[in-house]
Amino acid sequence: MYKVFHNHKAIVFSNEAPFNAFGGIELNPSSHSLEQIAGLFKNDEDSNDIWVKSPDVDLIFNSFSAQFEPIEAAGGLVKNPEGNFLFIHRLGKWDLPKGKIEKKESPQTAAVR
Repeated sequence: MYKVFHNHKAIVFSNEAPFNAFGGIELNPSSHSLEQIAGLFKNDEDSNDIWVKSPDVDLIFNSFSAQFEPIEAAGGLVKNPEGNFLFIHRLGKWDLPKGKIEKKESPQTAAVR
């Protein structure tokens, strides 16, 4: 099973588990193209979660992932001597600090930066 989150919705790729336990929209890759599924997922106006059920989850997930441009990023959990953790508040949400990995930069260097 794979879960991908975007804004306030999720898309789940699975070969099992009842749809009713998850809620949202159930799509069959044989009747909906991966471009259509990616379009529904990227559409911010539709807040329904999406469930994609397939016997070959890896193939469907990899094909879906190919619809997007990956951005390599690095970050981590930062704790000070008093035991407090560092979080960032960005675009209305709390998150762990992280950043895009620049060309010829290691993930460790990007995480510290």
